[in-house]
Amino acid sequence: MIDPTTGPFLFDTSAEGWLGRSGQSGVVEWMRTYLLDHEIYVSAVTALERIRGYSLLWHRAEQNRREQTEAARIDHLTKRGQILPLDAAVAVVAGEIMALLPEPPTAPPPVSSTDGIAAESTGALAV
Repeated sequence: MIDPTTGPFLFDTSAEGWLGRSGQSGVVEWMRTYLLDHEIYVSAVTALERIRGYSLLWHRAEQNRREQTEAARIDHLTKRGQILPLDAAVAVVAGEIMALLPEPPTAPPPVSSTDGIAAESTGALAV
């Protein structure tokens, strides 16, 4: 795993979801160490993907679960770190960095939660 003190990192949707779902003690400790020196950075694309996920979850939920889903969405938005704009230059650099690991590690199985959509891979880019 990447040394958390070498951040800050730009977390993609998959990394954000994986880190939030993982109950592994090493992952929890990594996140605690990271947050001592850095805040969470995500791109506008990650914010879009997360809001889409909450919206899909809300529309598919039974009426009695919608309030809980909306509360989770609002909680996610209000506790969010920095949302960075994504322009062409950032996209080019991110694509090149992501190509260095063409087969990302498999995420742990999703945990049932109102906090998200299952992720297929993990990823964090240095900011």
